[in-house]
Amino acid sequence: MKLFIFTSLLLLVSSFSHSAESVGKVILSFGQNVAVSTAGDERALKRQADVFANDLLKTSAKGRLQIRFTDGSRLSLKPNTEFKIDDYRFDEANPEDGKAIYKLLKGGMRTISGKIGKVDKEDYKLDAVVATIGIRGTDFSVEKVGERVSGSVSQGKINVSAKQGGSRDIASGRSFSLVGPRGSVNVFKTPAATETSEETTESSESEESSEEETEQQEESSSTETDESTTTDESSSQESTSETTEQTSVSAESEDSSTTLDLNTTTTTTSDSTGSTVPASDPQAETNNNQEVVLASPNPTGNGEAAPMGSLVAVAFTEKDPVKGLNGSSGRVIVDGQSAITVDKTIGTGDVVTGLVYLDSSNSTDNNCSPCSFTGPSTATSLSENNTKTIGGTNVTWGRWGAGYTVLENGSEVETDGSFQFMYADGLTPAANVLAKTGDYVYRLESTAGAYTKPEIETGATGSLNDFVYGGGTGGHLYSGTYFRVDFDSEQLLEIGIEANVAGRDYALREDANANMSLNNVLSGGDVKLTGVCTGGDCGASTDMSGRMTIDFVGAGAEGAVTSYGASGENAGTGTTGTISGTILLEAMPSP
Repeated sequence: MKLFIFTSLLLLVSSFSHSAESVGKVILSFGQNVAVSTAGDERALKRQADVFANDLLKTSAKGRLQIRFTDGSRLSLKPNTEFKIDDYRFDEANPEDGKAIYKLLKGGMRTISGKIGKVDKEDYKLDAVVATIGIRGTDFSVEKVGERVSGSVSQGKINVSAKQGGSRDIASGRSFSLVGPRGSVNVFKTPAATETSEETTESSESEESSEEETEQQEESSSTETDESTTTDESSSQESTSETTEQTSVSAESEDSSTTLDLNTTTTTTSDSTGSTVPASDPQAETNNNQEVVLASPNPTGNGEAAPMGSLVAVAFTEKDPVKGLNGSSGRVIVDGQSAITVDKTIGTGDVVTGLVYLDSSNSTDNNCSPCSFTGPSTATSLSENNTKTIGGTNVTWGRWGAGYTVLENGSEVETDGSFQFMYADGLTPAANVLAKTGDYVYRLESTAGAYTKPEIETGATGSLNDFVYGGGTGGHLYSGTYFRVDFDSEQLLEIGIEANVAGRDYALREDANANMSLNNVLSGGDVKLTGVCTGGDCGASTDMSGRMTIDFVGAGAEGAVTSYGASGENAGTGTTGTISGTILLEAMPSP
């Protein structure tokens, strides 16, 4: 599986280990969501992350989370939600002995029940602090704001009991509300608009709107806290994306056909269990095969979906709120999981105007799943745009100077400067790469290759040094910008990136501990870089570290599309310097 990973994000390796048995996995996570253990340890919840009994799950102000439990049940949490897995026991061999007790401390959720509670309904309980909810059916949603609890049932039946009051059954198509532990359980028919929506796409946008209207009416007669106001506002702001999540959360819709925004291009995927995976940003819809349709942004309205096997290498400067500036790079490959939008009308060749990346691997330390890029609606800020054909593959590159947005799990990434891209409409088949023999150099020269100008943290751009026969240092035969590969041993032998920007000289090489195997590159891995920056603001010498992606293009691997990013801190001044860019290198036998 090819990965699209911003360089800085690769450094975020989870140190969490858990001796307990996992009770479920995160299907999809948007925003900054965490699990807090009973010991108070906090860990990020990314896609494929495990959750455990006694975990407290917390979503951020823009967070969304969906979990599939081991009994087959699914849980979807809204922003600003706290949900506790109080007790969970399930053995596939003895499902009748299963037990699940959850606690909704605040926020909103929707769930589809699984095997727990099928035999004995008392085995499943949801504690909403002022009320307890027991299942008698399959699909329901609950919202808790202060002491007010409300919800609705899409399928089956639930029982709602005030902690110090009455109890009522809520049937499919009905909604409920109560305030406080002594409050009466008010039941009313879910508005017709909501029922229609549920029958077609299992969406609860109308239901949410109706619940919010009811909440607002009752708000005037209750003494809600500032917290309730904040949560209500959050729910209102997210009503559009909520349609998507609620569509995805139900696997039992008889007609799950939906209409995507026309300003998108799409790709489809499903999670490893075959259940529906929801996504709210970028857009997602479900189809009858229980797949997710991920929509790559199409800001110009004239874009089209890039073909399977195409790829784009990207580079930009990220302003991380914790780590500061980072020279970031990565790639997206259209593989049925991720998508790219190209526009053939606004420039030369296939101009990349949007992309979305979804990691289907079991990696839980990759924040970028999904991540997306949305370009401007016009070509005003497009520069350095050109194209070249190599080995039958069309390669297009360019730079978006402004007006673009990068999202990581639905949260906007702060960037500095431009967004560089290099797109190829096809990859060299792995078999063709492995069939090559001999020692080759993939190099940049005046008559070979191309690049987007390397950019540093100030936004200044410069030039790359051409490949030079000889002059290598530190065990290298060559110098300049290139990489060398021995196809017989299936190993990369040397990497060099040399640049001049704003009076600074950059020299990047492969790190001593870099994975230089050809298999690593073909399987989507990148290569660790190390080097120095000298002159200008770098002073006598600033150590740099980063990563480089390499993807072969052309029927016979005649070229390679690459991206690189590196960062370093000046020991004297404490300032951080970065450099990033994309390069097309062309092959020739090593001199």
